[in-house]
Amino acid sequence: MSDGRQVRVIPSINCTVVKFSADGKLLLTANLGPINVWRVSTGQLLCSYPSANALPLAVAPNGRYFAYGQFDGSVVLAYMPLWIEGITQTNGEVNLRWQGGSGRYQVQARSDLIGGLWQNLGPVTTNTFFTHTCLSPMFYRVQSLPNP
Repeated sequence: MSDGRQVRVIPSINCTVVKFSADGKLLLTANLGPINVWRVSTGQLLCSYPSANALPLAVAPNGRYFAYGQFDGSVVLAYMPLWIEGITQTNGEVNLRWQGGSGRYQVQARSDLIGGLWQNLGPVTTNTFFTHTCLSPMFYRVQSLPNP
């Protein structure tokens, strides 16, 4: 924004702290209580931590963590939230893209959303994309795993 032109207004109430993620795609806001995580490109609220009681807020340079202080003097360290950014299907191949999380992921699928076991699709990965060849409809999820 070399010209200072307004791009978007994020409707965060009584916002006292704002921090961008390392890649600039997320905006975290805090207002002496909840922390909200927004997608910068659309202004969409992705998730909220309503009971955070946050005052100071920091994002790690690698973008994997954020930390905040609470009114009782404690500091909370958390992984950046993970969300599926895109799912496309072409000629029997499903392509998943996601952001956030710990940096270590397990992609899983099952054929029934309500029941059944989630099956691992391949080994743990550090990629933020995955391609799966699939001949029948599947439900997918990406697990953010703790670092060893």
